Amino acid sequence: MHKLFPYLYVGAFVVLVKIVRSFWRRNIKLDFSNKTIWLTGASSGIGEEIAYQLSKLGATLIISARRENELERVKKACANPDKVIILPLDLSNPEKVMSQAQQYLAQSQQKIDILINNGGISMRSAFIENSFENDITMLNVNYLSQVALTKAVLPGMLERKSGHIVYMNSLQGKVGVAFRTGYSATKHALTGFADSLRAEVEDNGVYVTSLYPGYVNTNLSLNALSSDAGTKHGKMDANTSRGINPRVFADKAIRAIFFKERESVIADSIANGLAVPLRNLAPNLIFWLVAKKKKKELKQQQQLLSKQKTE
Repeated sequence: MHKLFPYLYVGAFVVLVKIVRSFWRRNIKLDFSNKTIWLTGASSGIGEEIAYQLSKLGATLIISARRENELERVKKACANPDKVIILPLDLSNPEKVMSQAQQYLAQSQQKIDILINNGGISMRSAFIENSFENDITMLNVNYLSQVALTKAVLPGMLERKSGHIVYMNSLQGKVGVAFRTGYSATKHALTGFADSLRAEVEDNGVYVTSLYPGYVNTNLSLNALSSDAGTKHGKMDANTSRGINPRVFADKAIRAIFFKERESVIADSIANGLAVPLRNLAPNLIFWLVAKKKKKELKQQQQLLSKQKTE
């Protein structure tokens, strides 16, 4: 047992350092007044809340999503709407996204300090039932359009030797779970892409941050793709409904961005937060827990179907 003491001391020291750092960071005043930030997926959920908080912190914002009317609503609700630019983008078409982004940057001569790739779409169906069209949609939205925007923005950052690119990933970009095959695959791809990109550009003054949310109380599950092409799941998951408040999540995410963290896990519980290190330390335990979670989800679905039939 005494042989474990050095490791316990090191572990305790690491925890203490994190607690002190967390307390210190909470008391630092954030300021983005000299930053131009491009934010995708800004019309709802996490992106909408990040837009509101960044606007309060003085940032000049470029907000993108498919629905222009929703972007107008978000702009009006921002603290500084005069510093908000609307640029509609459909992330399901990566080639068009890249051409629109390049055209906008060429015409506006806008210098992007921070690109936050937040737009994304999830799924709720077994792989064998999921349409291939849905896999393509998720690949385009969650991965290729992020790459396309990075392609458009990165040259200017490298030229100025200054910039920051942020990817809104997911815990499922580290740990795959049932009924999320296509979603988890795109998020794992984003993890590898961000890690490789960071190695290429960090010594040129460009930072890369990957954020890994656990469950956040948004409409993500409602808008998730079901098995048929283009159809929505239309149901609020129990885990999602109990997730982190988007305002709380946005505050933590913005602080991670401000301090240029390379990656940050923002989990809704200690158990979910431990999933990432356990995936490496005890993979078989994680596989067992994931399989157990699948059985629980199937049971909940069966109970819901039975309840609907009796009503």
